[in-house]
Amino acid sequence: MNEHAGNADTELPTGTKKVLFVSGLCAEPVNGCNTRAFWTIRSLCESGHAVTHAHMRERTNTPKIDALSDEFTSFRCCHLKDLQHSDFDIIWISCLWAVEVIQIALNFVNKVRTTNKNIKIITDLSDVLADDYEFRFPPQDPKHKRVAHLESTLLRIADVAIWVSEKERIKGLDRYQLDPEKTMVIPSYHPFHPELASRGFSQRWQHICIAGTTHEHNIRALGVGLNRIWPRILSHLPTSEIHLFGNGTEKINIEPGQIKNLKILGRVNDFQEQLSNYRVHLIPTVSGVGVKTKLLDSLAVGTPVAGTLKSIEGIAFASNQAAFASSSLDEIANRCIRLLSDQSAWEEANAEAVSVASHYADPALFHGKINSALVRIGIA
Repeated sequence: MNEHAGNADTELPTGTKKVLFVSGLCAEPVNGCNTRAFWTIRSLCESGHAVTHAHMRERTNTPKIDALSDEFTSFRCCHLKDLQHSDFDIIWISCLWAVEVIQIALNFVNKVRTTNKNIKIITDLSDVLADDYEFRFPPQDPKHKRVAHLESTLLRIADVAIWVSEKERIKGLDRYQLDPEKTMVIPSYHPFHPELASRGFSQRWQHICIAGTTHEHNIRALGVGLNRIWPRILSHLPTSEIHLFGNGTEKINIEPGQIKNLKILGRVNDFQEQLSNYRVHLIPTVSGVGVKTKLLDSLAVGTPVAGTLKSIEGIAFASNQAAFASSSLDEIANRCIRLLSDQSAWEEANAEAVSVASHYADPALFHGKINSALVRIGIA
């Protein structure tokens, strides 16, 4: 990771607030957490604040975020352990995707509160992490109680708690009995690609795509998609193919011929361009938290989605056209079949995808939400 001097050596204008953005970013350069962090930091910088991005974890490579120092002289990056935190007005904690990351964040917040009680703390959890742990581990597993305790403690210490959707905020309020005035929703910003979204039914392949990485949550989803949903689709459309692509997917151990009509494309040069070639994107997510970037990527190029209920968590839809979600694998397969073969159904889904994507691509809306969080803690 590049270390940037940034605001450490720059004389700041009177009234500028110093923001420490603490993240538990993943090592993968492109994922929901990293994308949300990038646009949040950028918005804070555009508002004139001096932002320091501090990683919780070693060996995290975020070149896109680091490069913001070339555009904003008051921005810099460092590791959390190398930082004197008492010199900041605001601490914004983001990307809390695992129990060990929440533990690091909580230890840090406790240290901050001990040395300076005037520092304002904002937590951006995206989803309710305890819900995911209850899904992934048996009821008697001690991880349940531990993650719920850590999550609850951090939320109660924070001046404002943020989620990506109203549904997740309500889940957090119900689970932890929080003060509603200390909570808010900030949907993720995601760029829209109108020229790709305008590709019509006949311009797209009668194939399905499934995008992912080698992360454990993606591998788990691939198992469901390739072994349990794809055979159902293939029995109705025997000439269709399913294309797997994304960082590291070429290394996934799948024997030739094991999955019929599967093509593994691996890493592609332009992810959005590749997505726009398909009539449907299968997203069989069964675990994980955070921003559903693959879903937003699909909507941004007008590609309808079919997947599990978990795959659309945190995103609001007027109907189930652009993103059909079900707990029934048969229903998911049937939706894929229809989108592949029914032009009218596909065009309805494409239209809603474009509408939703346009909403999430409004920079003024996202920027306003970030500023609202600062107003909520008395700093604007």
